[in-house]
Amino acid sequence: MSVVILKLAPRANGFVVRVALVALLVLCTRAEAEAVLVYQLDDGTAIGAAGGLNSTVAMINQFTVTGGNEKITEILVDFGGAFGGVDDTVTAALWSDPNGDMSPLDAVLLASVTQTSDQAGGFNTFDIPDTTVGPNGTSFFVGVVWRDSYPLVEESLAVLRDFPATAMRSYWYAGSGVSASDPTGGTLQTQPGDWFIRATATVPETSAFLYGAIVSVMACGACRRKWRREA
Repeated sequence: MSVVILKLAPRANGFVVRVALVALLVLCTRAEAEAVLVYQLDDGTAIGAAGGLNSTVAMINQFTVTGGNEKITEILVDFGGAFGGVDDTVTAALWSDPNGDMSPLDAVLLASVTQTSDQAGGFNTFDIPDTTVGPNGTSFFVGVVWRDSYPLVEESLAVLRDFPATAMRSYWYAGSGVSASDPTGGTLQTQPGDWFIRATATVPETSAFLYGAIVSVMACGACRRKWRREA
């Protein structure tokens, strides 16, 4: 824990004192904690998996910002434990939804990271650059893109899914035109499910006490000025 000591001149006036106190409170506020929220569609119980098709694949989930949790920091993906394909190169991506219709057809790439899928039967964590997607109510997408070289899903990398599917929230595209910058550049697959693709988000938790202290200091100064004028 850091300790800040303010040393004021013996004759420092009230204004200087208030400025010093506010500066101290601002310094403390910068050390604020961040609350973490995980956006997810799945209920944690997998019923099958989806992916493969011997092509480039994009698996996408749509979410909407709630509770001020607008800064996306990680993408979590659970690849099927009974399937092969671990050690494949995978790109996890965050996209915006410019027209807010919850369809990825106009998705714009905001951030991505490429790494090797390092485990099956558990969530892979993709640490993307921290990105603010917008205020409450903003639609956005997260997902993964990879090139699959196996003819059967059973041989390939696949993302776990559960049922029943949440309508218009999970998407699966496959084709040679699919990429992180164009995730819908292939054919939309019709197999339903909620993909085990999640997004970690944060929102600053500024101390209400510190804000209250700042307001109190400034209000005290205002009262003293008023008292002096009326005296």
